[in-house]
Amino acid sequence: MTLGDNKSKYFHALTKQRRTRNRITGLHDENGKWSVEDEDIQHIAVSYFEDLFTTTNPQDFEDSLAEVRTLITDQINE
Repeated sequence: MTLGDNKSKYFHALTKQRRTRNRITGLHDENGKWSVEDEDIQHIAVSYFEDLFTTTNPQDFEDSLAEVRTLITDQINE
């Protein structure tokens, strides 16, 4: 039991250190303004990934799909 207590203290210290290192303290928004409030950081992150993965007018898929190998032939589709 006493050895477990010593190890728990060590692992707890590692966890605290990792949380400190991984914490996002602020982000720049699309206008370059630095924000440190948790709600602002959340909004900036969500907005960034929404813009990254959505589009209102998708086009020119040939370049994106050039490296994707075709497995289904026209004959199979028909």
